[in-house]
Formats: sequence, C-alpha cells, structure tokens
Amino acid sequence: MGRRRRLPKNRQRLFDTLRGSAYETPIIFCGYSLDDPNIRTVLFDLMNEDIRRPTYYTVSPHFDDIEIRSFARQRISAIPLTFQAFLEELDRQIAKPKRSLGLFAMSKTSTVAKFFVAHDRSLSEATATYLEKDVIHIRRDLPVEAAKPTEFYKGYDVGFGGIAAELDAKRKIADTILVDAVLSEETSTRRDVELFVLKGAAGNGKTTVLKRVAWDAAASFGALVLFVPESGALIAERVSELSLLTDRRIFICVDRAALRANELARFMRQMAADRVKVTIITAERDSEWNTRCEALEEFVTASHAVRYLSDDEIRDLLERLEKHGSLGLLAEQSPQQRFVALNERAQRQLLVALHEATQGRPFEDIIADEYARIMPPEAQNLYLDICTLHRFGVGVRAGVISRISGIRFEDFQRSLFLPLENIVSATFDRFIKDMVYRARHQHVAEIVFMEALKTDEDKFNQILRLLRGLNVNFGIDKEAFGNLTRGRAIAQAFRSVDMGRALFKLAAEIGGEDAYLLHQEGNFEINHHGGDLDRAETLLKKAEAIATHNDPSIQHSLANLYRKKALEEPNELLRKELRQRALSRLRLQDASGRNHVYTVNTKLLVLIDGLKEMLPANGTKLDPPAERVLVDRMKEIETEFVTAHQMFPDDEYILSAEANYRTAISEHPKALAALEKAFTTNPRQEWLALRLASHYESAGRLPEAKAVLLKVTHEVPTAKQAHFRVGQMNANSGNETERRTSLQHFRSAFSNGDTNYIAQLWYGRQLFLDLQFQEADKVFEHLSGTKITSATKLKPRAILTDTNGSSVRFRGDVVTIEAGYTFVQNKEYGRNLFSHEANSDASEWAKLKVGAEVTYELAFNFKGPCAVSLRSIE
Repeated sequence: MGRRRRLPKNRQRLFDTLRGSAYETPIIFCGYSLDDPNIRTVLFDLMNEDIRRPTYYTVSPHFDDIEIRSFARQRISAIPLTFQAFLEELDRQIAKPKRSLGLFAMSKTSTVAKFFVAHDRSLSEATATYLEKDVIHIRRDLPVEAAKPTEFYKGYDVGFGGIAAELDAKRKIADTILVDAVLSEETSTRRDVELFVLKGAAGNGKTTVLKRVAWDAAASFGALVLFVPESGALIAERVSELSLLTDRRIFICVDRAALRANELARFMRQMAADRVKVTIITAERDSEWNTRCEALEEFVTASHAVRYLSDDEIRDLLERLEKHGSLGLLAEQSPQQRFVALNERAQRQLLVALHEATQGRPFEDIIADEYARIMPPEAQNLYLDICTLHRFGVGVRAGVISRISGIRFEDFQRSLFLPLENIVSATFDRFIKDMVYRARHQHVAEIVFMEALKTDEDKFNQILRLLRGLNVNFGIDKEAFGNLTRGRAIAQAFRSVDMGRALFKLAAEIGGEDAYLLHQEGNFEINHHGGDLDRAETLLKKAEAIATHNDPSIQHSLANLYRKKALEEPNELLRKELRQRALSRLRLQDASGRNHVYTVNTKLLVLIDGLKEMLPANGTKLDPPAERVLVDRMKEIETEFVTAHQMFPDDEYILSAEANYRTAISEHPKALAALEKAFTTNPRQEWLALRLASHYESAGRLPEAKAVLLKVTHEVPTAKQAHFRVGQMNANSGNETERRTSLQHFRSAFSNGDTNYIAQLWYGRQLFLDLQFQEADKVFEHLSGTKITSATKLKPRAILTDTNGSSVRFRGDVVTIEAGYTFVQNKEYGRNLFSHEANSDASEWAKLKVGAEVTYELAFNFKGPCAVSLRSIE
C-alpha cells in the first residue's frame, strides 16, 4: 500500500480506478512503458504467486516470445499490440450492449449495521462489496437454500440450509469451540488474533461442525461472524474497517486451511500489526494440516479433534434421521437395534457410518454402484475427472472440463447437470470468472477414483490426461497440477514404481521442471515401497538448488530421507554419518525460526534411532567409554524432550516419541545399570535423577525414587524438575509432615518469569488446598495470561486424590447452568467451581438442573480449581 502512495497523481488515479474495478474486471495496463519504476512496482506486487486473483493483462507492441512466456508464468497475459490496435480489437470483439458499466448499488441497510458503534457511520463501497461477494455474514435471517434431508445425510450440502434446518447431529465438540473461542471473556490477557483448528479424518464432519459453530455463534450468541467460502478471500483492509466501525471482536470461519495456509498467515500477521481483534476458526484433515500448514503453527491458539460419535450423539442423529424420513433400512428396526447398527459403524467416519447403516452395504460398494449407474458415459467420465481432482479438495474449472472432455459449454446443462444432480456441486468463482465443480464430498471423490481405476495403467492415463488439460497460468489449475503430482499420493496410487516415475517425467514436460515437482518426485521415491533413496537424494538436492529460498519442507524431506537411509544402512560408520546429515538438515529448519512440531519430532526420532543402536544386547558388558557415550546420548534426548514439552505441551507426536524412548530404556538392563553408575559417580546431574526416579517409580520402588530425587535437590538446590517431582510425591503422601513440605518443593520448581507452567499450577493448587486463596488466585491469574494455547490452559490436571491414589469426590449444588458450562458449589473450600461440559459424561450433564445436588472430582487448570466428572444425585 505504501508503494501506491508514491505514484504520480495522474497514474495514481489510473491505478485506483483499475484496482477499484478488480472485483469484476481484470486489470489492464496499456500505454505505459515497463521501464517506468512505478508500473514495475505495481507489477511486482501483482506477481506474488500467493495472492489469489484472476489473470491480468498488459499491452505493449514490443513484447517478444520470451517476455510473453515469462509473464504467463505469473498469470499475466502479455498482448503484443499497440494501444490503438488493442482498442480496435476490443471494438471488434465486444458487442456494444455488453460495454455498459455496471453500477454499484449500496443497500440501504447493511446486514452488519446493527453492530456499528455509531448510527451515522457507514461502510465504504469496497467493504460493502467485500461483504457481498467475498464472505458470508452469518445471521439468523441469512437467506439459505432449503436442504433436502436425504441428500444432506449423504454429504451433499453446499450452503447453510442443513444447518438452519438443524439437520446436523448435536456434536459436543461444537459446544467446546463455542465456549473456548466465542464465549471466552475479553480480558487484557486475551490475544488480539486467535486461531482455533478443527482436525479430523475425511468424513468425520469437520465442515458441518465448523458451520454449526458459525451459525450458533451468530444466531444464538450475537457474535459478528463471517464465513469465507472457497471462492472468497481474506482482505485485511476490509476486516480492519469493519473492526473500526463495530469496535468488537470479529469471528471468521474458514474451511480447508491447507488451501489457504499462506493467505491465512499473511492475514493474521496484518491483523496483529493493526491490533484488530479477530478469531479465526478453521478445519482441516490431520494429514493435510501436518504436511501443508506449517505457516500457521505459530498462530494456533487451540486444536480440537473431531473424532467419532459418542453414544449420545448417535442417539441424537437417529432421532433426526427418523424425523426427516432418512432412516433407510433402519426404519424397520427398533430404536435399540438402530442404535446398535449405527454404533457398530461409528468408529469409522461419520459419512461412512450414515451410508452403511441406512443402506445396509459397505460404503465403497454404495459409491461404486452410484458411479456405475451414471448415464450417459460422457457424464460418467466427467464425474471421474471431477473426482480425480476433488480428492485433493480442489474444484475443477469448467474451462478444464471443456478442454479435457471436448464438451462445449452450452452442452454442460444436458451432459453434466442433469445426470449428476445431487452428485456434483457447481459454484461460480468470481476470481477466475468460471464455474467450479466438485464431488459432494472429498472422501467420496477418493473412493470413486480408486474404484473406477483399478489398474496402474488406468490411473496413469487418467492423471496424465488431466495434467495435459490444465493451464498452470491459472491459480486453481496450478494448485490442481501440484496436487495431482504430490509425491506421497502418487506413491499410494501406483503399485509400480516405474509407472510413477514415468508420470513425473511427463509432468515435467507438461508443466516445466521446478523445485516443487522435483521435491514431490523425491518424496515419491522415499514413500514408495520400491523407491530408490539415492535417486530421492539427487532429486531433493536438485530441488534445493533451484528453490528461490531455503524451503523448510525440502529440508525436512531430506532429514526424513537420511533417517530412512540410516535405518537401512548396514555399515555403522555410514549410519552415524547419515544421522548427522539428518540432524544438520533439521538445524537448518531451526535456523529459519519455524519450530514446527514435526521438525522437533523428527529430530527426537533420529536421536532415539541412534540410542537404540547403542544399547547393548542382553549379557553384553559395556566398557567405561561406551557407558559415557550412552549416558551422554540419553542426556541429549532428555534435554530435547524438556524443550519439546515446553514448546508443544500435550502434543501426541512428542508423547508417542517419548513413550518409544522410555520403552527402549526400560527393556535394556545394561542401560539402567549405566545410569545408576553414572548417578553414583555424579549425583549432581538432575536429568539422571529424573530418569532413575521415573524407572523406580514405574517399578513400584517409590522410596528409592524419592531418595534419588532428594539427593539431587540436596546437591543442587536449583534442580527445579526434581523439586517438582518430590512435591508431587509429598502432596499425596499419607504423612502430614511430608504434605506440608510439598508447598516449598513446588515453589522451588520454578523461577519468576520462567516457563515451568505445570509446576506453577501445582504450586497454586497446593496454596488453594492449604486455604491460602489470595496467593493461589495470584498464581492462577498469572497462568491464565500466559501465551499458550487455550486447550492447554483449560485441560483439567492434578485431580485431588487420597493416599491410595483414588480420586476424592465432593458434593455440592449446581449454582448456574450456561451453554457448555456450569458452576457448582464447593462447601469445603467456600468456592463456586467452574465445570466444562466436555469434562463430564454427556448423559450425566443432561440431568443437571440449577439447585440440584451433584458429586464431582476437584481438578485444576491454568485458570484455577474446577469440577470434573459431575454426577447427578437422584
């Protein structure tokens, strides 16, 4: 934006005029020399490949073939004409009735006007257009297309009709998101910019949950909610203006985060810079998030898993199916039989469970039969083309379909819409000025592709035909080309490694050899069972050499390659060298400033691989030098785990790697003996004491575990983790003297300003239990303001137990009941305790009434004491 202000006045007016029409008309630069630095600056901005936009045009009589091809790669069509010839050509090709300019008609009352802090304020024309064309303002009176229940339950729903009609089953996860993201208090410690992520497998209902959260946030809780459709855009200037006019937090729901990762990251950085309060709620498959959303990790406030249906969710869904006549074969069964039939399939994707329970056949058979029944064959082929692309979540342009199939646009209604009604959705994407087609669900598209194309040759010919029909100068085509050539997907699709290699060779001929394609071919070699790791290394290094910047994803692929080569290498020295190469590549990622969880996890796995190799076989005696090396490696791994847990608390990958490491140590007595010997020699090493104590504790040798920990705290009074573990042991001790000492151990487990948050939580817990409420409140107030995810802050921990380790249950009355949470009385401590719905059984939660007596367990989160596992006293 700063660059625009430096343009001369006459050219500024030209640029503003052109940019103001960008919503409907591609920008045309003509009559100005490209030697003009102002025009070049504008063009450089337009050449940013991360910006989603239509093709632009530039006109000059001096363009040669090289320049034309160069511009084409940036989605700019260079027209080699004079300005006069250009206008004459326009005059010939555009009929006069089509030349009239469209007028912007500002609605008398904007749907967001009720949120304005002053009645005399109004939206700018650009923001009004943005609200009309780029996003959907969610509200109770939003015009929606009525949804057909039978089609909705098959996964076909392109709007909010099914949500407005409450066809969707009530999911607990939706209430959790509403409480955490929408109903959370606007305190001084709350981040201006938040990102909440819904993750899950394909077909688990992520999109439906996202829409339900958007709808309830707006309709039930009066939030200002914008939903960004696939053809929409995130424009910081427009949201900033809306924030200024309303002076409130704006909630933006965006599906398929992987398709917008860079766009989302830029948007959130700009929002943070402008101090705009905005909460983004998005959804993505686990696998897609893990591999394509690295740019978003730094912004994540909390991640929530959309998994399988609970018993109560199954019953609710069955009631809705019955109400809307969509039970199918279940209609002939009793309510209990229906529950059993659906429950048997509920451990699979929701979409699969619905089809199989109501139609009584395997999901794959249902989809394959649906595909086989499509007539005429041309429509069936069109559907296969759409599914081949949409299995990656990318829609198919009408222009692509026309070029590949040879079907004229005017024949689409006959050949596509009627035979594929309720199987394919069609939307107009105003950015690319074209219709975009999709299967009714991405998971369905995957099944159609695999069922219709049984052999490698069939898949090869199908993918190649599509690649040849794509125009990579279009953003959506370029993305489709990239998805079709994704290395891991090609490895999964083809049994023959030669067939996959042939496809990459032809793809390079079609789209040009670039860093991305080389990277994906390298990944193909790594992931295919018949792949060549040496060939993968050559490809990845070539990709690294021609990449325009230090691509962290290439470095991570190289690290994974070297780890895999090390696991297969028989020579010990080469194995060590390969692992060092892997760690070196991971350090390059660390240097980029992006501490992605998968980078940290891969580093841990490489270190653990090396440790396992060093562990002696049973009966083998370690000499002193070997013992020292083994202990040093364990120290390195322990240190990495401490850092990993601070960076990514409760992450499942880190926890899994740690379990792998613990198992490796516990299964080798010689490793334990080396640790014991090292600790005896030098009891000042805290990490050694922690490892030994953990082993003794898991073996039931508690006195020995505590003795080791006390020894190191005596030798090193600043051994924080050791103090923490002693504090935990003493807090649950049957000895009153030991219980009293736990408070001091917890206080010694952290320093003011450090990140030992769990130790601080236990310190606050002990203060609370010792009735020092004022001091406890200060601790929890500090913890609630720390920069960690909401999910970590709200996770219940440190449940109060008796000396036998059994949880203590309290009795109290329900004080208030709100959406998703309640407060219950605690007579022992004179406090009303917060309780989240997610932390109690759904059937018990449904029984709660204000004034009713309940029992519960006392736990603690970063905000203070809370009640969990509520049970109603009948």
